[in-house]
Amino acid sequence: MTAVPDKIFDTIIVGAGAAGLCLGYLLGRSGLKVLVLEAQGRAGRKLLLSGGGKCNVTNLSVSADNYVGANPEFRQTVLRRLAPTQVIAFLNEHKIAWEERDYGQVFLKQGADRLRDLLLCLAEKYGTTIALNNPVLGVGRENHLLGVSTSVNHYRTRSLVLSTGSPAWPASGSNLSGYLLAEMLGHSIIPPKPALTPLPMPRGWPLQGLAGINLPVRIFLTEGLRSHKEYTLPLLITHQGISGPAALQISLQLEGGEEIGIDWLPTHHCEALFNQTGAGKRLLSNLLSAYLPARLVAVLIPDEIAGRKAAELSRAQRDEVARRIHDYRLTPSSPDFSRAEACRGGVPAGEINPFSMESLFCKRLFFAGEIVDVCGELGGYNLHWAWASAVVAANGVVERLEA
Repeated sequence: MTAVPDKIFDTIIVGAGAAGLCLGYLLGRSGLKVLVLEAQGRAGRKLLLSGGGKCNVTNLSVSADNYVGANPEFRQTVLRRLAPTQVIAFLNEHKIAWEERDYGQVFLKQGADRLRDLLLCLAEKYGTTIALNNPVLGVGRENHLLGVSTSVNHYRTRSLVLSTGSPAWPASGSNLSGYLLAEMLGHSIIPPKPALTPLPMPRGWPLQGLAGINLPVRIFLTEGLRSHKEYTLPLLITHQGISGPAALQISLQLEGGEEIGIDWLPTHHCEALFNQTGAGKRLLSNLLSAYLPARLVAVLIPDEIAGRKAAELSRAQRDEVARRIHDYRLTPSSPDFSRAEACRGGVPAGEINPFSMESLFCKRLFFAGEIVDVCGELGGYNLHWAWASAVVAANGVVERLEA
């Protein structure tokens, strides 16, 4: 833990995650006296876990449509301040190797620790103090300053940035502390919900015995305001429910209790299979098992249909097979935060100025990162939000202190 003298800072940043470390560097480079307070004994723990340790640092096709929460105008205003090409230029400038993967995802080649260490070094180079093992217990107004109390000391600051993250990935030390601090300074909190998480299913669900099956599917909501959202990605059936990229993506769209649809064969339609030369002479189970795992076919298609030749099926039976293959319905149970990679909810965007990330209720209080009610899809969008909101907040702090 870094010893911190008792003095007044230009800015105190609460949380040394992706957004907090970025802010520490940017505000230090601006010549401000900056203190970063981190409750854990190590900075950037969630950053180190991101992308399987390879850090999905951004996405080449970032837009407001890749996020939920807030409103599109708020999200777009912040995202407009940092393009993916600027993130890549930063990586190139500091000789951090990266690669583009499917769907525009940008990953580091050398591991997330390389970026975390760089941000720490840059912050310290410009005089920012990083104080670990310093959980913040309270914040409040102290005349024209803001007071910050930790388990170690009491500090005062001209401006304060909350970048504490969310309760997602509790194994990384995440918790609700940032929300409590925001409430102390007059903000409301939209109740947090796990996102980008495997989806549990009720006990005895129809696919319970198919754990281990992994295949590309099209997954979608069957109704609701975001029913247009669908993804064609790999899905993994587990003992508890469904996982893999398809499940994680659709979890972001769920409010709770909705039904989801699965197209098990997104690249072919059953009707085309039935019309193939010679298909009519084959048993339906054999015909479908050429494209899908036989174990899955056995559960999806009733024996009295699966055991018949395709040519013997009535129109109603063909339609029933197509429904079970292309529009299979499931209703997940409510997930918890234990395996959630992100979180919906937090400080409402309507209480924040998107041009500066400054609170509309508390002058010189700013926000950055996942503490705000903005949550991105799988694929580098949440880290890009961390960088973009940090850039906006850093500019907002400098402009406020110079005013």
